[in-house]
Amino acid sequence: GNDVAKPWTAAEVMQAFEGFLVAHTRLSSAQIRFLLTVRSFVLQRGRIEKRDLIAEPFTRLHPDGVRGLFRDDEIAEILALASRVAA
Repeated sequence: GNDVAKPWTAAEVMQAFEGFLVAHTRLSSAQIRFLLTVRSFVLQRGRIEKRDLIAEPFTRLHPDGVRGLFRDDEIAEILALASRVAA
């Protein structure tokens, strides 16, 4: 069979982030904004790396980027999600 992973469609990326938000019901509005920004970034660029999360546009949401809003284990989850959906 053809096991080459197809790039995710925008709808699938949206759904994956939606699932993440549903699973994490205690997120603050700032954290949700951050995750939606991650989603937009992935949709626009097709990829994201850890260093991206501590640079623009994420530092507009918090001066320390992802580190200012999430714990290490949460950052790992966000990166796992982002790398899963990145093209």
